[in-house]
Formats: sequence, C-alpha cells, structure tokens
Amino acid sequence: MPKSLQTQSGWRLGLAGLAMVSLSLPVLAQFRGTFPPPGDMINPGDTPPAPTVTTDPTLDRPNFRFTGSVSATSNPINTAQFFPQIQPTLRPRSIVRANPKLQNWGDMRQLANNPLRAGLPTGQPGAGLKQKFPGIGFTGPIPPDPDIAVGPSDIVQVVNGGIAFFRKSNGSRYFQVSDSNTAFWAGMGAPDFIFDPKVFFDPGTQRFYMVYLALDDPNQKSYLLIAVSDDANPSGTWNRYRIDVTGTAGGNATWFDYPGFGFNRDAVVISGNMFGFTAGSFGSRIVALHKATLAAGGAINAKISDAPGTFTFQVARTVDPTMSKLPMVARRGFSSSFLTLANVADVTNTVGEAPTITTTNITVPTYNGHFTDATSFGRVLDTIGDRMMTAYARNNRVYAVHTTNAASGRAQVSWYEIDLATWPASGNPATLQSGNITNGANDVYMPSIAASANGDISILATRSGDTLRPELVFWTQETGAAAGTVNGPTLLAASSGPPHNFFRFGDYSDIEIDPDDDSTFWGVGNNFGGGNWTTDIGNWILTRVDTVLPGSVTLLQGTNIGGNAAALNAAGDGQRLRVQSQLVNRVGQVSLQTVGFTTTAVPNRIKFIDIQATALVENRPFVSGSLLVKNINTGRFEIVRSFQLLGGDSTVKFRILSTQLANYVTAGGVIEVQIRSFESISRFRGTPGSHVLSIDEMKLEVGHAG
Repeated sequence: MPKSLQTQSGWRLGLAGLAMVSLSLPVLAQFRGTFPPPGDMINPGDTPPAPTVTTDPTLDRPNFRFTGSVSATSNPINTAQFFPQIQPTLRPRSIVRANPKLQNWGDMRQLANNPLRAGLPTGQPGAGLKQKFPGIGFTGPIPPDPDIAVGPSDIVQVVNGGIAFFRKSNGSRYFQVSDSNTAFWAGMGAPDFIFDPKVFFDPGTQRFYMVYLALDDPNQKSYLLIAVSDDANPSGTWNRYRIDVTGTAGGNATWFDYPGFGFNRDAVVISGNMFGFTAGSFGSRIVALHKATLAAGGAINAKISDAPGTFTFQVARTVDPTMSKLPMVARRGFSSSFLTLANVADVTNTVGEAPTITTTNITVPTYNGHFTDATSFGRVLDTIGDRMMTAYARNNRVYAVHTTNAASGRAQVSWYEIDLATWPASGNPATLQSGNITNGANDVYMPSIAASANGDISILATRSGDTLRPELVFWTQETGAAAGTVNGPTLLAASSGPPHNFFRFGDYSDIEIDPDDDSTFWGVGNNFGGGNWTTDIGNWILTRVDTVLPGSVTLLQGTNIGGNAAALNAAGDGQRLRVQSQLVNRVGQVSLQTVGFTTTAVPNRIKFIDIQATALVENRPFVSGSLLVKNINTGRFEIVRSFQLLGGDSTVKFRILSTQLANYVTAGGVIEVQIRSFESISRFRGTPGSHVLSIDEMKLEVGHAG
C-alpha cells in the first residue's frame, strides 16, 4: 500500500501565495556558430517588488504528491572499450542552453523584526591549498557545469561535453570521453542534447554515481541518464539507466532541469525544476531510487513525486552512514526569511509504493534574490541568484548555500547550518548558524558547501569584479569558531584570460570530502583561459588526521596464544593478537590487555582522537566486549564502549574530544587503552568454557589543525 505523504503538525497545507510568474525567455535555445548577445538570451525584467512583511513564521508548506513509478533496466558499458582512453571531446558545434530563471516567485513574505543575523568573514587567513591540477578543458558547450566525485584512489569529473578520470595522488588524467549519445551514452536511446551532469562517490556502497539530463525538444521528451560503477574503481563496468521524466501540467508537456543529486544510506534522489516545452514553470519534481538495487545493477522502479509551486530543491549528499534521514533544501521564495526543508524516506523498489516525504519551513536571516549579473572587465556573468545551489548532510545536520543580493547590490553567498534534531519524527529543525560572504566591490557567486566528520566547514565560490577576472576561491570555518564566521578567502585558481563574450558562466561548483580521511576538502569550478572556459580541481584541509599505531601490549588476564603489538597494525593482513581467556573465580571467563599509544601531535592543536578496535571471538556465542581508556586524573580505566563480540570481526570506536584531552592524554602524548572480553557464570549455563579473543587491529586517528 502506498505510504502517505506526511506534513508537520500545526501547519496548513496548500500553496496560497506561491503562484509563479511565466518565463520571460525561451525555455531551450540551441545556437550554432556565433554566440548571440546576452540580451537575446534573457530579460531579467522589472526590479522585484518589496516583499510583504509578516510577524507569523507559520507559512503554508509545499506538499509533494506521488505521481507513479517508472521502470528501467541496466545497460552496462565498459570503459575499456574506448580507445584511446583519452579522446578529443570538443564538439563540432557549440550548444548553448538558455537558463530558465524565475523572478518574484514563491512566498515573498519576510519576518518582521527577524531576530536572526548572518555572520560575516573574519578577514583572517583560511586553510592553505594543498594540491591543484587542471580539470577538463573546453569541450564546446557553454556553460561547463563542472562536478566531481572523490573515491579512495580516483576522481571522476563531469562537465557538459565530457567525462574524465584522474589519479587522486598526482592529478594525472588517464581517461576522458565525450558524454554524447555516440560515446559514453551510446545505445541508451538518448537524444542529442545531453546536459547538466552531476556525480558523487558513496562510501557505503563503494561506488560512483552519475546523472545527466537529456532533452528531445522536437518530440517533447525529457530523460535522466544514470550510471553507477560496479566498484570503487571508475575504470571498468558502469551500469546505465534511462528514465523518462517527462511531465504534464495544465495540458503542457514539461521537461526536467537543473538537477540536485544526493543520497543517504538507503536511497539516491534526483531533484529538478519542471518547465513547459512551450512556456511556464510547474514546480519541482523528485525521482527516488532504491540504492541497494541501483548499486547491484538490478532493474529499478524510480519513484516520481511532484511539488507544484516550488523551485530548486537541492538533495543533500549524506555521507554519514548512521543517518537515516535524507534532507532536501529549497528557498521559500525569491526573497524571504524562510527556507523549506523536506525529508525523503521509505524508498523501496516496489512498483506503486510511494516514498514518505515530510516538509517544514524554518526561519533564517532575511535574504533577497540576486537577478542582475556579475561583472568583469565590461562583460557580464550569470550568477543564478534565484535558487538553492548545493546541500550536504552529516551528524544530523544539513548545510546549504545559495547566491543572494548584498546591500551593495553585488552578489553574495549566504550559507546555513541547520540542526535537524528529532524532525521529522517530532519537533522542528533549527538554524544553528548562517553567514553572508561578501568581498568588497566584487561579486561572489556559484557557491558549494561541505562539512568534514569533525564539523569543519568549507565554502567554494567564484569572485569577480569590474577589474577582477573570475577566480575560484574558498572560505573555511574550523569547529568551535564564532557562529556564521569564516576565514579566507584562499585562492584555488584564477582565470588566465578574460571572460568569453557570452554571459553564461557556471552553472555550479562542487565540494566533496575525501573518503580516506573524512577531513580533506576537494573542490572543482571553472575559470577562463584562451578565450574559453577552463576547470580546476584542488584540495585543502583544516583538520589533518594521522594514524597512531600501538607501541606496546601488556597482558593482564588470559594467555597469549599468538601475535604481539605489531599484529595490531593493520586490518586484514593475516596477523592477529589471540588471547585465551582465564577463569576468574565467581566472575567468569575474562581476557584483558592494555595497549599503549603515543601521539606526537601538538596538544593545543588536537581536535579529536578516535580510538578504534576490530576484533572477534572464537568458539563461544555469548561473549561481551568492553573498550576502556585510562583517566590520568583518577588513575582508573573507564569503560567508554560496550559491545557484543561475534564470530566475525566487529569494529568499535570512541572519540576523545578536545575538551576531554586533559583526562586521557599525558603531557608526553601517551594514551592507554584496554580491550576486555568477558563471559559471566550463569545460573542456567553454569561456568562457561574458555574463549579466544582475536584482535585484528587497534589504532588511534588523531585529528589536528592542518
């Protein structure tokens, strides 16, 4: 039976006041040869009217309705079939798509006497750039729409016109082909016009996921083209799917534009704006996919839901494997004091079974849309200041960013950290912090945002000015900094030449977190050089994570039957520390050992220390495990984690926060950890037999200022 669409208690349903204006530009334009002047492409229209001021934050919320399932089967492709592996991808003609934009849309109400204020950059230096290399160069289409996915060893980059793989270690490009229907998307029944790529790496399934949009304007058909690698190496097999997302509204066929592309542990969701092939805007559409089926290359049943009267939901890339929530974020209107949050749940692969989509609104500092263009040496660049641009989620928080209008009239970046708390089960989310990023007389636009496992935040964007060529820069906020503040900017890459004569620029940038350390930020964006666009990829870190291996093992209870401290240095290397338990009178079977570690990190720069142990028990089914850490102030070992030891390896972790270092770390950087196995004497089972605790790995991960 279809699951219901949930709404927040106490809010009224409906879309009063959310009617959207018609577009004042062609929905799709393809040009050959000379580019038309900007005025032929888009007319921003009149200055937005002053928003209505309200004292009531209780606004109508959008309601998603389930419209059905669309089935698709896998069509695999192997990248080894392309020869050479790096192919020219410059299209013989330039394809330029008009960017449908909306002005004066949505609920324009702003909260009177809004108590929330956005923070500002500190002006202090931010994190330094570690590595930089050129991404895909000009492929023909404008704009490039660059995006990246970062895996254990490789980076996948997509742009309009091409797909490339890079070595993460040195930035060397070893694969690049066209994204056309005669190359990577061959055999998919895709039309010629393929655009708006997105890509991500999912640490949970160890796979790369890619989406492109495809548009058949003559036949009024709109498609998603999806590809999933079969493992963490992008070279090899990708399972590809084509999903028909053509809609109908008011008797008009509609097409899917400007995708959001996110995931959590259970689902992959693609969001988009629906526009009429002839005219009009018809709200947002989301396509929800069962991730396990997609990762296995199985036949999928895509679940489609629509929210009329909304615009540009960005789906959070939710890398936290403990999060069951999959949030989406949208602006409440072109100008507003509110954002709309949605959560997608219960995504199955069963035909006709609807996902559960819950929505609510939250108050944020008042923002105004930016509908004018950025400037650079007399040329104008589209800032896309009418929509949410990216979202990221972890640790039950969601981060979002978009371009808004600064008091000076220049483009600025507005960003948010939102605590989801117990929502959507109960309660309401809350804005923890927000900030506006301005840069003097320059425009700042095309932003993206991400957060590390430690809670460090980084924002990547483009800045340009009347006398400043576009350049890619980033800001950073370390955990514990003043709310809404960021340090920087730091230059990632600058344009080597002036902008081209056409005003399309982005349409987006991207930041991802390296799955190896969950701390390094990777970013991609575009600049100009040689008369055309270029892309650049780089990384930086606020928190460096170093691995500390055991220095000693002291056996306190039990008998060593194999291995030593060196056996704990790596998981899966065939070496283990094996300890047979001993019977303790009136207690039961016990094994206990102390493992010593020494970190050389500067104490006042340590942000956290993660203790990790991987172990199993041999020949007994009811053995409990404990992880203990010595409190240097009391001299006693404290139980910090209890867990069940099984016949297969289990991994247990405990994090020492910076505020707890004085309890557990000596002045010399020594930390003592105990791992204990225990099976008690039972009235029913009697005195247990001995067991063997088999420890595969123990280590510290020390996070400190990079």
